[in-house]
Amino acid sequence: MSDVADEINSRLAEKGLPPDGGPALRAVESEGELPFIELRPVLSQMAREIGGVLSQNGVFCRQRSAMTISPDGRLVDMTPRRFRTYCEDHLVTFRWEAGKKPGEFTQRPQTMTVEAAATILESDQFIGRQREVTRVATVRQPVKRKDGRIELLPYGYDAESKIYTLDTGVEFDHDLPLEEARTILRAIFREFPFGDRKATGLSRNEAIVLVALLSMFAAPLMSPTARRLNFMFSSNSVGSGKTLLAQIVIITVLGMCDVQPVPETEENWRKILDTECLAGSPYILFDDCNGFFKSQILNAFLTAPTWSGRRMHSQSKFAVPKLATVFLTGNNLEVSPDVSRRFLHCKMVVDEADPQSRKIENVISDEWVERPEVRCQVLAALWAIVREWDKAGRPGASRTVRGYEAWCNIYAGMVTFAGLGDPLEPLPVEESGNSEMADMVALLAELAKGVDERAEFVFHQIVDAARERNCFAWMLEGKEVRGEDGDHGRFVLTAKANSRFGKMLSEQYGGKKFTLPDGRIVRWDERGKKRGKTYLLEVLN
Repeated sequence: MSDVADEINSRLAEKGLPPDGGPALRAVESEGELPFIELRPVLSQMAREIGGVLSQNGVFCRQRSAMTISPDGRLVDMTPRRFRTYCEDHLVTFRWEAGKKPGEFTQRPQTMTVEAAATILESDQFIGRQREVTRVATVRQPVKRKDGRIELLPYGYDAESKIYTLDTGVEFDHDLPLEEARTILRAIFREFPFGDRKATGLSRNEAIVLVALLSMFAAPLMSPTARRLNFMFSSNSVGSGKTLLAQIVIITVLGMCDVQPVPETEENWRKILDTECLAGSPYILFDDCNGFFKSQILNAFLTAPTWSGRRMHSQSKFAVPKLATVFLTGNNLEVSPDVSRRFLHCKMVVDEADPQSRKIENVISDEWVERPEVRCQVLAALWAIVREWDKAGRPGASRTVRGYEAWCNIYAGMVTFAGLGDPLEPLPVEESGNSEMADMVALLAELAKGVDERAEFVFHQIVDAARERNCFAWMLEGKEVRGEDGDHGRFVLTAKANSRFGKMLSEQYGGKKFTLPDGRIVRWDERGKKRGKTYLLEVLN
């Protein structure tokens, strides 16, 4: 007889019931019937028994929190109130009730209390029996095994990777030739206005879209806490398809795509990032990030291997691996230097003044991408690249981004190996999306006019040169001050702008080298202190 049956018989005997059967024992041993678990004052035993049942019925743990998986692949917190009714789908909690005759007992089903549910959910006896899940996949994705092999994940729970793969009915060809894979991917993106396609047919911007696709599809090749590059899709005009590009990347792998507006406050940034991390989201897409874009909270999020915070409407804290890749889309999108170096920037150029006048032969939409047959075709192409890259010895990228070498060698290495371009090809600073750096180079180019070896400048000369070239317009707040004789005076910054601009010139860029558009290399530095401070521009070549 099973250990469970022995335990139940023992408890039956304590109640004066015969050990040869009874409703509880029959429930455990009868196929198709729910197991019975007695509600008792000692919660540790209950937690252990319930944990054993639910560990095979859709409950997992993540950072010591009980979770279930939603149909769209998100991790959902198990709250005490939800736990009470969730249990009743998989087991029967009961109390013994004395019958009318002496020695007669019957089982009366009863829902556990909220307090008991909360205690069980936090108990070591319950959490210790649940399978830990690091991420949820909605299609079979590549994973790297401990012995170094790369293979597709099986459906269901994979104990080694701790990944659960949902069977959504999207099954793709595992043997598609690499040449066909290239043809499929090129056909999808050939009408997007990347603006940099060479005579060879290659495009850096298209390569960025492809590396984004591969980094989402083959995400399990890296650990959950590994550093990952993120993606910006921008354009000089509406109607370019920048948001659609991000949707293609996300929908292909996940089957759906949530688009979020840019939060207006840092507090709202925190709420969104906390929510997405707790749900184990593999992406976050912010749309319409037009103009200059900056967020201290987002910058901290991009650098953190794990994300910690406080659960909403609770005093408890959390710390979870940060799985999400961040996508930004916008017109004329520019970002701060801290944000820029953590993104690959795909920039499209629309020539037509009226975007509706563009002639497009094969119209693509997010609904088209959601079709299972379309997703299967693209997924087969992505797996073909991963498969053949693996067979070729996993060649690395021709260049890397500092701090993201492992990511670059895997995903950029795949794109380069497949002959689909180089997503890490450097851009001119004015096209990088880093407006601060572009403005600094433009300012130094203005100051360097007519300078052969070196020149010194005072602060107000630099302010005038910056305004002449329309540099740092978002920072240089102030007003014109007329001279004593009424003549036109000079522009004076506000105290805040004066401090910010001065710190940037001295602390952020002091002592740094810059390459100007004319090819000259210059060094920018400061001399002296306070009122006697000047700035030195030195031509090095």
